[in-house]
Amino acid sequence: MENFREKRLERQLRTQRTISIVIAVLFLLAVAGVAFLFVRNQNLTAEKEELFREKGGLLSDLRTAEEVNAQLQADIQRLNGQLDIAGEYAASLEAGIETRDIRISRLIRQVAGMEQLRARVAELELLEEEFPRIEMEKQELHTQIQSLDAGISSLQNRNQGLISLTEEAAYLKAYNICVHNHRDRWLGRPVTMERAARVNRTTVTFEVNGNIFIEKGSKNIHLLMTDPGGNVIEPSEETFMIRESGITSNFTEFTNIQYNQRSVPLGFTINHDKKLDPGAFIMEVYIDGVKAGAKEFLLE
Repeated sequence: MENFREKRLERQLRTQRTISIVIAVLFLLAVAGVAFLFVRNQNLTAEKEELFREKGGLLSDLRTAEEVNAQLQADIQRLNGQLDIAGEYAASLEAGIETRDIRISRLIRQVAGMEQLRARVAELELLEEEFPRIEMEKQELHTQIQSLDAGISSLQNRNQGLISLTEEAAYLKAYNICVHNHRDRWLGRPVTMERAARVNRTTVTFEVNGNIFIEKGSKNIHLLMTDPGGNVIEPSEETFMIRESGITSNFTEFTNIQYNQRSVPLGFTINHDKKLDPGAFIMEVYIDGVKAGAKEFLLE
């Protein structure tokens, strides 16, 4: 029993010592914390005072900066006013420069014109010196032109002749058209008659020319005899087209020949069933629709 109490007391003593130690440690920690806080407070106070001093310095700098800013704003406004004045002055200078450039351009053109005039004067002086020679050359050229004109006139005449020959060569022609009007009698030979009312037969002869430029082959020959009124005498029922005008017409006589580029003599006889009226008659020959020749004659 006493051992139990001793052990219990011993445990209580150990517990108390442990608690005392813990309390001592806590007290030491508390003292250390207080010391740390004291030191920290000292430091914070010093930092606070330093910050107040810095604040004062910053406030002083701020007031100085505000004063400087106000001064700068005033300077900026003053400079803006000066810039506006300078802009107006620059605009006036630009206008003056433009006016000056216009005057300079005008003067340059005038100078260029004067240079051209000088060059023209120099050319005129040269031309004046060369005028006698040019006048002589002009006379020579005039003589040459007259000679050329004479040559051109001769060539034109030759050309016209060639054109005529070409036109003649392009188509066949009827040459030597001869027209004879007759009066047939019951007894005896027919007689040549000039009175229209007594003519009852007309003979026509002509010659188709030889032309090596015309192709060989079949050629249609149409003969038209028209009275003073322009009517076809003894008209056919058929018609042919006149190529020059494109008009179709009746015809008095027709034949077809085989052309071999040599002369072909032809003859036609026209019998008149009705009396002819006096006046001018026309005998026309067409070869393939192209007028090849004509003969006009009068009957009383």
